[in-house]
Amino acid sequence: MPSLRKRVSSYLRQLSFHNEPRDKHINFIENTFIIKYLQGEIVVKEGPPIHNGKVPTDLPSFELGVYKTGPETIVGCFSGPDGGLTAVKRKEKHLSLGENDIDFIDTQDEQTGENVTTSQSIRSRSHANLPPEWNRQSDFVYGISDSLYDKNLSTKVKNGNPIADCFGIITRNDSAILAVADGVNWGEKAAIAAKSAVHGCLHYLNKTIFLDTRPFDNLINKTSESGESKETPIHEFRTSSSKDIFVCLLRAFNCAHDLILENNGMLTTLTVAIVLPLKDPGKHGASHVVCVCNVGDSLAYVYSQSHGIRELTKGSHDITLNRDMRDALGALGPVDGIKPELSNLTLSVTTLQTGDIVMVASDGLTDNFDPTVCKFAVNSEVASKRKPSGSGTTAPTGSSTTTASTSGTSSTGATIPQKPPRKNSKRQGTPPNINTASTLTTKTLPLTKPKTKPKHEEVDNPLVAQFLKDNPIQKSSSSSNAGIPPANKTLTQSQSQTQGQKGFALLRSKTALDFRSSSHKLIPRNPDGLPYITPVQKYEITLLMIEDILKKGISGKEHCTVTAKKLCENLLSFTMSITAAKRRTLEDNDLYFNNQNGVLVEASNQEKKMRRKRALEKVQNLPGKLDHVTVVACNVGNRCYSNV
Repeated sequence: MPSLRKRVSSYLRQLSFHNEPRDKHINFIENTFIIKYLQGEIVVKEGPPIHNGKVPTDLPSFELGVYKTGPETIVGCFSGPDGGLTAVKRKEKHLSLGENDIDFIDTQDEQTGENVTTSQSIRSRSHANLPPEWNRQSDFVYGISDSLYDKNLSTKVKNGNPIADCFGIITRNDSAILAVADGVNWGEKAAIAAKSAVHGCLHYLNKTIFLDTRPFDNLINKTSESGESKETPIHEFRTSSSKDIFVCLLRAFNCAHDLILENNGMLTTLTVAIVLPLKDPGKHGASHVVCVCNVGDSLAYVYSQSHGIRELTKGSHDITLNRDMRDALGALGPVDGIKPELSNLTLSVTTLQTGDIVMVASDGLTDNFDPTVCKFAVNSEVASKRKPSGSGTTAPTGSSTTTASTSGTSSTGATIPQKPPRKNSKRQGTPPNINTASTLTTKTLPLTKPKTKPKHEEVDNPLVAQFLKDNPIQKSSSSSNAGIPPANKTLTQSQSQTQGQKGFALLRSKTALDFRSSSHKLIPRNPDGLPYITPVQKYEITLLMIEDILKKGISGKEHCTVTAKKLCENLLSFTMSITAAKRRTLEDNDLYFNNQNGVLVEASNQEKKMRRKRALEKVQNLPGKLDHVTVVACNVGNRCYSNV
């Protein structure tokens, strides 16, 4: 079995041309993943529509079928890392939902500072030490979280610890709740915020939608003299439509925010997805519906064998703009006093088929599938600002690449550099200072009369002689020169190709001897050979890269992903691989130690700081983004849990 390094390098060669020598002539019909997309050979598949809005009334309402409730129906219950949501205790509050009481999170009464209580004790656990009710993962119910940061060789601890992400999942045979929170920045309070958010929202949703609180019974502070928790009774309210689910989701986010304040946490993103069966599957052509609510840049997806990968949270960010990855776009917690930042709070809904895989991931995973982060491509708006104006090609727009143009500007107004002319551009028949590649598509091409040997001249090679005899140049009966244009006439490329099929018109440019029509488009590139891409193209390539990993794995020869566990492992494996070079650079012994006569002596703190600063400048040009990475997933449908 090939090593991970070998598999990753082979995948990168398949996906990109970044490892090719700089002095290698660029082949505009390279058989690579991104080039195939830019040439239109690979497209993002269309699936069931994904609706999004700010309030439940913005979305279509789907009637729900009868789903199982109660603690006995749970088939999977898992959280992490470091104890996940079980590392946070809470005080029980009245969380019941009245049937006629609809109140959205962004219109509720403001809380006062007196309602904020002191922080609760935080228990650090590993997955092995999770309580039994929260350690029920399987191939179809799974989550994983890790750190992509480098290890400090002095302390032997990874920078960025503790992991500031948290995930939680509760599944039944016909339904599921998935949640991921990504604490903003580093530190213990960021981790507390993420754990509190997942705890608060899952507790509320499991109680109101599934009439169950048993997984949280041991996570509530004992406040009465008898030692019993003040658990409020569960009201028999059954959700009947996706609109009811969205009302519960908005209230759950309010509970998550409350618990963050209760535990003195800082800021965190939060994305929650709820999968439920449809009442009339035949009407919608699907078996389930998924309702998603998100704040921040943690995203949700659905992967299916028939429709590929689709982003459920697409409405929460503008795919036509290059986003600043340092901006989470929104967050729960005390952003403004005790108020959250809900500017990009978005509700989304779509239908699912049995066997689809729903996943929620933090930006530490999704950003590392960005082709510009992976150094497979360059942002057209950013990179072109460093280039001189007056060039002749344009940046690609939309989902396909535009051909060369004399305007010299992209769709955003940025100038893209023109491919330099060939060194032998002054050869016969080609005017000087003209870009040969651009000439093939925008200029007319002169044709010359094919040269033939005199009849008296003999051919030494009998094979060549036989070939010339069997393939003579066709001539018109009226004139031996019929159809051959005069020397001062020119034909377009398409005309020359048509004429070439009649047996004459060899092009003077030896780069265009193939008369077959070509659909390949010119791809603007930077001096390193990386193609320029627009934000929309970057978004679609990201989706296609995720799909490619799930279908073929890093090696390109693995079986298609069909389980949630395999999905999580494959995606995490890619992010670890793409960021490996950065970690190796920052884990160099020379950054921490001095070699004195063969003995490593730890450098001073000031010296280590200076060396690390220089190393950070170096790793900026390496692929990947160092961050905490989290993904949680589950399979949809009863048959997926038959062996759980």
